[in-house]
Amino acid sequence: MNADVIEQARYLFDTVRMLQARMCARHSTVNGFVGKDGHAQDLTIPQMHMLYKIRELDSATIRDLAESLYVSAPSASAMVERLVEMGVVTREQSRVDRREVIVRVAPAGEHTLETLEKHILESFVDILNGIGPEHAQMWCDVYARIREVLSEEQGRRASESAAQEA
Repeated sequence: MNADVIEQARYLFDTVRMLQARMCARHSTVNGFVGKDGHAQDLTIPQMHMLYKIRELDSATIRDLAESLYVSAPSASAMVERLVEMGVVTREQSRVDRREVIVRVAPAGEHTLETLEKHILESFVDILNGIGPEHAQMWCDVYARIREVLSEEQGRRASESAAQEA
């Protein structure tokens, strides 16, 4: 591999880790919401990712969640169980296939996500204000291209997966 590209990749990796650390710090300041049991709850980063994924999908099966989050079905099931205990998701049997469980974001989960988003967006606004409008637009342009590449990759994987199943 090209040494310059490796160095760029390392720089981006380190910067993304710094950004994640900042977002996680912001996330930890909004933890401690009151769960359905009346006690303060803390949402881990993987749980937060799952909650966002469930919201994105509107409803999901354990298999959907395991595949989209790149975890095993037992791991996804255990995480869903914990989120149900916290009162942030609901779980019900599918009307179409009684063997499947459908997971949805509960009102408490939606409130939690809205609160998290508010704090994380505030953190991004601080960063964008710090880098200025020109760099902010460049960052958005780069991320737009990254999204295109990732979407194309995801489409190829889905096509390959469908071809293998056929």
